Amino acid sequence: MRAMGSVLSQSYGDLELLVVDEGSSVDLRPWVGRIDDPRVKYHHRDENRGVSAARNHGVELAKGEFIAFLDSDDEWLPEKLERQMTELLSRPADFGFIYCLKMIWDDEKGEQEDYNRFEGEGDVTRHLARYSLLGTPSTWIMRRQLFEQLGGFDESITYGEDWEFTIRLSQRTRVACLKERLVVLHEHGQGQLSRDLDHKTYVAPSLIAIYGRHKGIFEADEKAHAAMLKNISYYLRRIGDLKGARRYAWMVVRLEPLRLSSYKYYARCFLPAK
Repeated sequence: MRAMGSVLSQSYGDLELLVVDEGSSVDLRPWVGRIDDPRVKYHHRDENRGVSAARNHGVELAKGEFIAFLDSDDEWLPEKLERQMTELLSRPADFGFIYCLKMIWDDEKGEQEDYNRFEGEGDVTRHLARYSLLGTPSTWIMRRQLFEQLGGFDESITYGEDWEFTIRLSQRTRVACLKERLVVLHEHGQGQLSRDLDHKTYVAPSLIAIYGRHKGIFEADEKAHAAMLKNISYYLRRIGDLKGARRYAWMVVRLEPLRLSSYKYYARCFLPAK
């Protein structure tokens, strides 16, 4: 309800709010039904096919020329849409995407440091190869036509899908950044997230898919290339695929033959992760 309320409280009122319920275990219809606003439309999907499928479905249903996303735990500050739309429309026509800055709020600890703050503009492909994120989807606005040309989110990628999407996007349009914190990301004890990922079997395959699709971009930046290979090797080792971990670790050795740390990590890949 907090997220929906933040949309309907926007100073930019020419909008439609599409609530896509992707197989939620909680029936949201009674909650949405209490909102007396013709701009709100609710769509329930019985099968949970993931966040990418939900976002793609929402865009299919949307009627507007511009689209924006808002995850259920996040909220927009009241002038978010107005400020971004004004900025985007003031840019040349080859700017089809804008993002803003964000505030991270932990319900127990209060405001937290933004762990991936990036303020790049224009051609940002090289920066994205180094795992710089264009905010999060809750900070984005883009032209709907651009989203459709890109084919939306890749629903086969279940980790880093927003990163992969923006790599493709950056090669088709210039990117604008509104350097104002207009989105609040609410976290609920997610400090353990990085450790939780260690045991998720979908992380390594997703990274391998991203690397395979955009290999040329990573190869153009040796530092980014090495970092990506190390990440793949790390997550393969965490799930017990030592052979795969050694393969990608050896690729790092070949890329950085003078770095002793690369050889040390390759050697560790002969032993299971603790």
